[in-house]
Amino acid sequence: MVEGILALSMVIIAVIGGIIIVLYLRKNLNIERMALIERGKDLKELWAPDRASSTALHIALVMIGGGIGLLVGDFLDHVADMEEVGYFAALFIFGGIGLVVAYVIDEKKRERREAKKRSEL
Repeated sequence: MVEGILALSMVIIAVIGGIIIVLYLRKNLNIERMALIERGKDLKELWAPDRASSTALHIALVMIGGGIGLLVGDFLDHVADMEEVGYFAALFIFGGIGLVVAYVIDEKKRERREAKKRSEL
C-alpha cells in the first residue's frame, strides 16, 4: 500500500515539475523575444545561433563513451568485484569524456570558420 502511494506521488511530482519547467522556459523565451524587439533586432537571431553545433557528433561521441564505459565497468566488476558501482561510474566518466571531446572538436571547427571569415575580409 505504501509503495503504491509513493509511486503515485512520484509521478504527480514529476508531472508538476515538468509543467513548471516548460512554463519557466516559455517565460524566458518570451523575455528574450521582447528584448530583441526592443533593440530592433531580427527574431531569427533567437532561433539561429552563431555557432553551428553538430548534434550527431555529440550523440555519437557520448554513445562511444558510454560503450567504452560499460566495457570498463564490466572489467571492474570481474577484476575488482565492484558490482554495479563500477558500471555507473565508468559509464558517466567515459560519457563525460565523450562530451568534452565533442566540445573540443566544435571549438576547433568554430575557430577555423572564424579564421576563414577574417581572411576573406
